[in-house]
Amino acid sequence: MKIFRNIRFSLFNNKGVGSYLIYALLEIILVVIGILIAIRVNNWNDQRKTRNLVEASLSNLNYELIANSEQLNVKILTCDSILHHDSILLSQVNPVSDDRSEKNLGLSLEKMANYTTFDPLDGVIKNLIQTGLISHIESVELQIFLSSWDGYIRDIKDMESYPIDHSINVIRPFIRDKYSIRNIYTNNVGFSPFEWNPEGILSNPEFENILVRSIFHQTLLLDRYHTFTKIIDRMIILTQEELD
Repeated sequence: MKIFRNIRFSLFNNKGVGSYLIYALLEIILVVIGILIAIRVNNWNDQRKTRNLVEASLSNLNYELIANSEQLNVKILTCDSILHHDSILLSQVNPVSDDRSEKNLGLSLEKMANYTTFDPLDGVIKNLIQTGLISHIESVELQIFLSSWDGYIRDIKDMESYPIDHSINVIRPFIRDKYSIRNIYTNNVGFSPFEWNPEGILSNPEFENILVRSIFHQTLLLDRYHTFTKIIDRMIILTQEELD
């Protein structure tokens, strides 16, 4: 800076005001250029940091989505099992049927009383939205999926609420009243010494209605699970494309 001051002083004294003003203007231009370069470098550093954050989040998102997909596949298998045993029981609700094994009845009743809940991992998704990093994702389709995530989960939870309520408030009380709980969990406690007549359940019209409602709820939930599985699988593909 001392050198610049000396040059300005020399120009002002020896070559007049015009030369001094030209030099001053050039000096200002150099300062402005320096500031613009500094801003550009700073912006580049900020963009690089942001991109690194986005890539780290996308990598974590990929693992999160894969875990959710695997969990959802387990829930689908559970729903399939419940529906399978509901169908077995429904086929036996017939006064003339002779296929009424006590052991198989207990197993089917146990499965019928089950229900599923999908408990997704979504910490990365929420962080992407809350921090605004979602806007730095190039895929608009992935942005839409991520922004819609809470809506998808609410829809799943709403659909799950019907079979859960049916199991807790209808199926389980009915089984407790009509059948031996011990005969359901024979692996741990063996069969009950008391006589429990399977006909009390299988010939009961109320049980038929309970079964039909269970099948209805589980079928709708299973369809929703399959639909959401496709959405998650698509999100995984888009996330991996972003990382590539």
